[in-house]
Formats: sequence, C-alpha cells, structure tokens
Amino acid sequence: MNQTPPDADATIIRPSLKNSGEAPAPTPNRTPLRGLLRGVSGEIFGKQYQVRDKTLIGRDAYCDIVLPYPEVSRHHVRLDAAADGVRLYDLGSSNGTFVNGQQVREALLSNGDEIAIHVARFRFEVPGALPDPRSALNASQTPARQGTPVWLWGVAAGAVVALIVAGVAFSLG
Repeated sequence: MNQTPPDADATIIRPSLKNSGEAPAPTPNRTPLRGLLRGVSGEIFGKQYQVRDKTLIGRDAYCDIVLPYPEVSRHHVRLDAAADGVRLYDLGSSNGTFVNGQQVREALLSNGDEIAIHVARFRFEVPGALPDPRSALNASQTPARQGTPVWLWGVAAGAVVALIVAGVAFSLG
C-alpha cells in the first residue's frame, strides 16, 4: 500500500502505548549503549562517559570526551562499535595510547580494560558483563601502589649523608 509522506507542517498523532504492552519505538538517531568509560584519575576521576557508535577523545572542543592537556592530540583516540565489541584506534597521536599498560595503535576492548591517554585513565566497562580475567583492572590481579618508592628513600638518605659530611668538613675547616 503506497502512502504519501505527511506534509512538513502536518501533525502526526500516534496511539498511546501505556497500556498496550508494546515496547515504544526506538528513538531516531540514538544508537545503543556499547559500553562506559569511567574516569579513574585526575580531573576525570568519577566521571562516566557513554560509548555508543563512535566516540572521539582528544583535546579539541568538538570531541565527545575533551582532555584539556597539551600532551593530548586534538583528535587522539576513536572508539568504534563493531560486531565483535568496541575497537580503540589511536589516531596517530604523538604521545601514544595505552591499554592495560601496553602502547597500542588498535585494540579490541574487553570489560575492565584500562585506557591511558597522558595522565587521564579510564576503565572500559560493559554494563551487565562479568570482568574479563585478562583485563588490567581485575581486582584480584591489580597490585595496590602505596607509600613512597624505595629509590626515592635512597636518594633522600644519600642527600642527608652528603649534608652531614659537608657540615663536618665545614666545622673542621
């Protein structure tokens, strides 16, 4: 049956679905949620970003996620929804993109993966999915960093010894 399209100024009345038991029609131009990026460091800590069809991350104001650091490229990373999941593409950035501590140009993301772009770190999450045992942020595998690094204590001790020796030499001189 051929129908003519409604006039541009015509009002379209759709029946209510409140009690019909039918699901509402999908909203146009709204792609399904493919994952979440949770900020786990710095200025983005605690923020949550939705990953849908394509997500652009960079310094440019037109990016979906803006990271205002000079070390971040204007268009640094793109996340694309694919049949096999969400793919990350480094867009030729100067300082690189890291997934679970490894520099990558392209990666298929898994639930729990950590993405690092300069000082910004995100955790990729798929709502309702179990953590991937290969991901960097699997709680049982992630060592907690606490306290001051040992090498820094060594430098501090060496500086104290040098000051003591200089003080003794000065008082004897």
